[in-house]
Formats: sequence, C-alpha cells, structure tokens
Amino acid sequence: MLGHSTPGRNQKRIERLPALSFHRSRLCRRPVGLLSILVLWLSGALAGSASAQIITEYPLPTPNSSSEAIVTGPDGNLWFAVSASSNNKVGRITVGGSIDEFPVWNCCGLFAFAAGTDGNIWFTENNLPGYMGRITTLGDVTEFPIPGTTGPSYGIVAGPDGNMWFTEGADDRVARITTDLVITEFPVLTDGSYPMSITAGPDGNLWFTEIFGNKIGRITPSGTVTEFDVPTADSNPQGITAGPDGNLWFTEEFGGKVGRITTAGAVTEFLSSLQHPRGITAGQDGNLWFTEFGGNRLWRLSVDGTATSYSIPTPGSEPSGITAGPDGAIWFTEFAKNKVGRLFIPSAPEIASIVPRSGPADGGTAIVVSGAQFQPGAELTIGGETAGNVIIVGPEEIDAETPLLSPGTLNNVIVTNPDTGIAVVAQGFLADFLDVPQGDIFHDYVEKIFRHGVTAGCGQGNYCRNVPVYRAPMAVFLLKAEHGAKYSPPPCAGIFLDVECPGPFADWVEQLSSEGITGGCGGGNYCPSGYVTRAQMSVFLLKTEHGADHVPPPCTGVFDDVECPTLFADWIEEFYAEGITGGCSTSPLLYCPGSFSTRGQMAVFLVKTFGLP
Repeated sequence: MLGHSTPGRNQKRIERLPALSFHRSRLCRRPVGLLSILVLWLSGALAGSASAQIITEYPLPTPNSSSEAIVTGPDGNLWFAVSASSNNKVGRITVGGSIDEFPVWNCCGLFAFAAGTDGNIWFTENNLPGYMGRITTLGDVTEFPIPGTTGPSYGIVAGPDGNMWFTEGADDRVARITTDLVITEFPVLTDGSYPMSITAGPDGNLWFTEIFGNKIGRITPSGTVTEFDVPTADSNPQGITAGPDGNLWFTEEFGGKVGRITTAGAVTEFLSSLQHPRGITAGQDGNLWFTEFGGNRLWRLSVDGTATSYSIPTPGSEPSGITAGPDGAIWFTEFAKNKVGRLFIPSAPEIASIVPRSGPADGGTAIVVSGAQFQPGAELTIGGETAGNVIIVGPEEIDAETPLLSPGTLNNVIVTNPDTGIAVVAQGFLADFLDVPQGDIFHDYVEKIFRHGVTAGCGQGNYCRNVPVYRAPMAVFLLKAEHGAKYSPPPCAGIFLDVECPGPFADWVEQLSSEGITGGCGGGNYCPSGYVTRAQMSVFLLKTEHGADHVPPPCTGVFDDVECPTLFADWIEEFYAEGITGGCSTSPLLYCPGSFSTRGQMAVFLVKTFGLP
C-alpha cells in the first residue's frame, strides 16, 4: 500500500538529564564450571534439509528471572536482559559460556539491547515513566529517564548518523538520542499504532514495526516518517531486521507469519500458522533466523522462503530475543526458563577429490584431499585410521599420508573439522590388492570393477589376476556389470542338471540363461566349473551388451589365428572393432581364441564393454 510521510512533525529537543550510575564492582558472576549445560544433537524438522546442529542452554545465575533481548557487543561477547521482580540486571555471556551479571537501578524489566557507535551497549527499560540506559564493556551502568513519556521505551538500534534510535510505544513516537544524551522525538503518523522494534535499513533509513497499527514504518535520519500496511489484518508486527538481500524482514506475532518489505514498501509474507514469532536477525550464513515464542522453536528462513525449524530442548522455554554471535552461532533468550541458548550448525566441509584414489595397503602414500571449508586442526581418517603427516594447507586442501590398511578394501575418507562438521567420501580410497599393485597393467581396470561392486576379490587381500575365469562366477561378473552392484537375480528353479539349486551361483547362472546369453554347454548342463575361453568370452560379453538377439557383422579375417568364417570369428572381430580387445599379440595380430580368459583380462573386458567409469 502507498506510504504516508511527514517531516518531523511536533519534534521535541530535550537536553541531557541527571543520570543514575552503577559500577561494575556490584556484578554477579557464575563461573562456567558451575553451569548446567544441556547439549543435544538434533536435526531439522520441516521444509529444507538441516545439517546436524548443537543446541546448548546456559542457566542464568539469578533465579526466577526472564530474558527478552540479546545482542552481540563490540567486545565479542553477548549482552542480554535479566529481568526479575526487583532485581534487574544486564547479563554478559562469553562465547565459551561464562556469565556475568551487572545490576541496574530500575525494577520493571529491560526490553531491547543494541551495540552503540560509542563502544557501549545501550538498552531500553520497560517501566513507567520511560527509562533507558547504557553499559560499558567493563560493566559500568548509566541509566537516565526519558522526560515527557507516558510509557516504556522499546526497540533500540544504532543509526547511520552515529546516534541511537529507539521507539516510545505508548506515545507513538520514534526518538533519537546522541551519545551525550540529547534526545529528539518524532511522532509517527498513526495514533495508537505503538511503535515497537526498530532496525537500521540498507537504504540509510530506520525501519520499525507498529504492533497495534499493523504497519511497518520508515523514518529518515532527518525525521520524515512513512508507513506501510501489513497485508494480514491484526498481525501484530513484532521484530524487524535488515536482511542479506537488501530488504527488511519482520515477524507477525499474531499473524503467525514472517514478512519481507522492500525499501520501496512492497510486502511479501511467508509461512503461516506460526505460534507467536518474535525476534528476528540476519545470520552470518546468509539466512534469516527468528524465534517462535509459542512453538518453542528457532527457525532458519532463506531469502527465497525455504524454512527449517529447530526445537529447543527445554519444553516451554518461550524463545524471544535472537542475535548472530561472533562465533558463527545463533544466540537466543528463553523468556520462561531463565536461560540463554546457543544454536550452532557446524560448517560442513566438502571433499571434491582425493588424489590418488588408491595405493599400497601398507600405508605411506602421499595424498591430496581437495574441497572446501577445511578448518585449521581438521582431522583426516581413512578406513577409520588417522592419516599421517596431516597438513591443512588451507580451506581447500589437505595433504597427508595414508595409514596402514587391509589390502583389497575400499575405505571411507572422512574430514572432521574442529567444530564437528564432517565430510565423508564413502569408499574413497582403495588399499590395493596384494597381487595387483600400482603400475600393474590390470590395476586401473580391477579398481573400477571393484568400486562398482562387480567383484570383491578372491580372499586374503588378493584378486587372483592370473586365475582363469570359471563359467559360474562369470555369470555374476556379467550380470553385475550389466545391472549394477545392487542387482539380485530371481530365485533359481533348477534348470541345469549340474547346477545345484539353491546354490551360491544357481540364481545368477539361470538368470544368464533366461536373458538368452547362454544355453549351457549341452546335454542340459551348464558346466559351472569349466573355464571360459577368449573366444567364448566375446560371445558372452557382446550378448550381454547388445541383447540375446544380437548378430555381429560377418568377419573379414582380421586375426591370423582366427579362421574366417568359423563359429566365433564374427564375434571376435566385432569384439575387436568395438575396442574391447586388442588381441593377444600385435605383430602378428593374434587373438588367442583357445586361451582361457583370466580374471585380470576379465576386468578389462567388463570396463570396456559396459563403459564403467
């Protein structure tokens, strides 16, 4: 809706007034060692995919108190309100969880906090008449009244002009206070609108919510006010923050939504049926984060509207204030449970490549793990064993040496950051088979069929590269290469006289027959223990690749030792034409059709026939 403006209507200038001060010597402290800290691993509940996260809750030293607001201070600590019936304090918590509390004079609650341009933390007080205050990072508190107000002050923020800006809800005003306590007040346009939270916008103006007026307000540093209606009636717009997308984002406590308003005033609403969303802040991760006061949850909201929720461990905590901490975590207050909470999502490292991907099982192979978001102190394990000589070259590279591993095994490669973020490449490193070392002519082919689950080797860390291929295990090789490692054939029916059903190879042999790849070896038999010749292998592979009805083109007499025409000549020459084999000799060009196919040769044939990467 079109906004309305006024240039500083009825503004007042109020000179500095007597202040009340407290010194930090009256602070209350709870050592971190006495904290009862609840740490839980959780996962996101709704739309979007949430990484593992840790929520830690820190009980406050003052019993039966509540906390509404929290902000990151210029000293790298978090500062928050501690409100009790007659014992109000400003709280400070380090990122390590150590809490100090500093008493204030007034009795009726602290509402909002903001880091000032003067290096102090400023806060508003929820009393009648209005008071506000500031505290140094050493804990010296100064409080001063706001003359002429009939109600409390609420939101507060550092403005682009170097002053602090705050709202006077009951008086329908936005006010500016200089660091030497000179106050200027600006009425908003709508009577009874009750301005609440306020934030600095990306356009150099201040933006605020009007909870009873159901509007979002904008005020220039010179005092010109414009108001924009929220589409949902009686939504009670509450918290507001500048988003990473150049817009303003706000919560609708009674509307159960989150809104976005452009600097031109266009409003879009997201989500629905939230239970009293309140505080909102922009996270360091490029998302918006807000508290759901009645739902006992924190929410992460992307600028495109994708939302993920995180339940707070303590039931009925009523999360209220929220801020992005200097440690990359999200910090929040628990209004009903006398706690401050921290939600931390470990930064997930990413592994893009491992070079080389295989090496001797006895360890010592120099490898380079490339990726992203590797942190100093990250751990690298391979197959559950710690890698040697680990060097974190930078966030995109880790250099190390492989540990001692079992030969003929595929091993997970895991990078674990100090903040517990984890990247895993399943079966990322092959500890070589003892009989197929690096440099062996069959090594790369054996590695490929092993990674594709076509074979697991022949036992005791060996592949048995020189052992001829039997007809029974050949069925497994062919069908897994064709259908994938997870393929499982249907149960056998007992169609071959010499293949016991059930048996270790019966299902595979009969499926090979049902696909028309083989009809057995004659007389109702399959000859499962018979070796496969190179001539026979050409037929098996080409039929598996092209189908049972495949007919190769006529032979032309390519090989000196393969007479053309003969039973296998067409198949052998197509096998050669497709680049699956180069024969067994190049000068003269021979195929060796009567020789048995070895397991090493079989690896080459399978990779080339089925294009296994």
